[in-house]
Amino acid sequence: MALTKIFSGMEKGPEAIDSNFANLNTGKQTALADTGWVKLSTTNAVGNLYARKFGNLVNIVGTVHFTATVVPSKAVDFFTIPATMYSIQDDGQYRFFSAFSPTTDTRCRFQIKKDKTRMIILLSNAVADEFAINFFWQTA
Repeated sequence: MALTKIFSGMEKGPEAIDSNFANLNTGKQTALADTGWVKLSTTNAVGNLYARKFGNLVNIVGTVHFTATVVPSKAVDFFTIPATMYSIQDDGQYRFFSAFSPTTDTRCRFQIKKDKTRMIILLSNAVADEFAINFFWQTA
């Protein structure tokens, strides 16, 4: 990138300054879109769960307790993925996620539904534990 030297009294000085700024901005990466943290409403769980989309990466974080209706033998809804974040890269793969309790050895397994708008709880071997959630995926 070549910049024009600017000096006092030069002819077409303003044009040279504009040209220098244009040269500096060429090839500069544009800012990534950022939704900021969005609080999610949960079903079959209580706690604080947040989503954020930064560029094409979606991150879900928080802690939750599952209610007594969540049983290992049946899949139930967990939360709805915000419309601005559910465009998951479609490569024919199912998306599975796991969460673990920081205080016990219990775990929980999740899946993004085929319609890509809902996260469901597939399996939980404890309802009373607090689960630390930290999922992420790439959007299309």
